[in-house]
Amino acid sequence: MNPCFRILVHRTFRHDLDPALDLKRLLAVVATIETCGFASMFAAVLSKKLSAIWIVSSSTILKNPTKITFGLPSGSAVATGTGLWLFITSCTSGGILTISITIFDSNRRGIKVCVGGCRRFSGVPGYMVVGQGQPQHPKPITSRQDDVNMMQLESPIIHAKIDSGMSVEDLVHALGGCGFGAGRLAQACDVYEEMLKDDATTKFFGLAGAMVPAGMRNIVSGLIRDGHIDVLVSTGANLVHDIIESLGLSHYKGSDVADDDALYREQIDRIYDVYVPELHFTSLEEHLLRVFQDMDDQISIREMLSEIGKSLDDPDSILRAAYECDVPIFCPAIQDSMIGLHAWLYRQANRLNVDVFADVHEFLDICFDAERSGALFIGGGVPKNFILQGTLMTSKGFDYAIQLTTDRPESGGLSGATLSEAKSWGKVKEDAKAVTVYADATIALPILVAAVRSRLA
Repeated sequence: MNPCFRILVHRTFRHDLDPALDLKRLLAVVATIETCGFASMFAAVLSKKLSAIWIVSSSTILKNPTKITFGLPSGSAVATGTGLWLFITSCTSGGILTISITIFDSNRRGIKVCVGGCRRFSGVPGYMVVGQGQPQHPKPITSRQDDVNMMQLESPIIHAKIDSGMSVEDLVHALGGCGFGAGRLAQACDVYEEMLKDDATTKFFGLAGAMVPAGMRNIVSGLIRDGHIDVLVSTGANLVHDIIESLGLSHYKGSDVADDDALYREQIDRIYDVYVPELHFTSLEEHLLRVFQDMDDQISIREMLSEIGKSLDDPDSILRAAYECDVPIFCPAIQDSMIGLHAWLYRQANRLNVDVFADVHEFLDICFDAERSGALFIGGGVPKNFILQGTLMTSKGFDYAIQLTTDRPESGGLSGATLSEAKSWGKVKEDAKAVTVYADATIALPILVAAVRSRLA
């Protein structure tokens, strides 16, 4: 057996029952399970012949613990709801109840704890721990009391109250006592505020998804001009649509319920419920060809984007704001955009050599020089990975991290991967202030920025 964690015996709670009811007495065990530096608490209350078990996770202490009843008195297995499995057996010898618990992780690697009983509760039952490491006494549970009082409920839900004339900050404050996405959004505002107030923190911003077509570009360019973005990593598509808007060409509100064949015939491109006339891309091509003609023969992606920003005359443009504020924009997948496509077409008859690796050196220099670092991820994809991979070279990890996403982690994709998962890679520090908000970023980002702006004003 090669267990990946160790069991730390924490405490037993004895129940002053009639000693004659040896096999009916209850034995409660609290243990700390340490897995790769992550501590998870559970409490198991075992009854006669293990006909029932109550599992309580410390991260979600319940008023009424979950009860799972077994069909068999012994040899039963049950999921704890914390990513662990318990396999329980019991036997009696000479009136003494002995319980064996084997705790498995998701890979079915296990470690066994044998909990021996005694005829009377005159002393504490003995324990035998089998596995790697020596038993240690973990940090005590907050305000420990006997028996069920150990499950202290520290943070009751505070129901949101909505009043007329509320500011965005008032709304976020009202959501702070709520659960689910509401509470996470309020927590994200707290983390973002602290990150922006920390002058020693280099602030990264990952921009994925169709945020510019949806109407979010002024928020991003405003953050750049206010000094709230030190490094921007974006998809090529967002920058393409930023250029289109900067040329005075609009995106239009449409419908997600549309005849797409008819739209194709009318040369209208659809991005969910946003429409873009096909002719806009002709204007984009003409502008980019003029910019390419004035570029150096040898140039990095970041330098190319700076030149494009220089060519635009729109204060609301993300590219223009970054150029004026000397904020680098990195776009690792520039080829996967109209900018990359037109750059390729141009170089078929002209000299244009874009060094796709030059940005890595510049980006890593920023990561190495950062005293502390924080990141706000809009979606995931290439921007999120490019930002996080910098920490693999520096071995620093992010001190602050916020992710706004609608993707889920079960598929294994990066866009839905949790920030906790990033800790396993060392990309986010163990003690980092990090939160993932599962929400449409076109809703969450404006609220996040508006609330924190009011706090910083």
